[in-house]
Amino acid sequence: GIAQQTFPPAMAEAQDLDAFLASYKLSRCVQHLLEHNINTLDELRKLPANDLKAIGFLPEVRTRLQRALAGQEALPSKEEEEAKVVTVEEEEELKLNGDQGGKSGGKKK
Repeated sequence: GIAQQTFPPAMAEAQDLDAFLASYKLSRCVQHLLEHNINTLDELRKLPANDLKAIGFLPEVRTRLQRALAGQEALPSKEEEEAKVVTVEEEEELKLNGDQGGKSGGKKK
């Protein structure tokens, strides 16, 4: 159980979102979701498919997200690569820049 609550519930939820996406090698999705005020796993679950599209996620990423949320997506093996490109925008950038380690993206926080 959650006997000792060391941080506010909202924090715990966000951690879940992080951990959930990380377990599916979709960590890169987190920042995009946060930018659209999707801060918890619960909010992600309630999100209409069109919103995932509006955020700009690639079709295969949307499919994986939806399947993962529905419990239909098998967890990737440890050897599997983290998804480097999760949005249409990132894919475009990759095509423009060629693959230079992916760190050359314009948007830095």
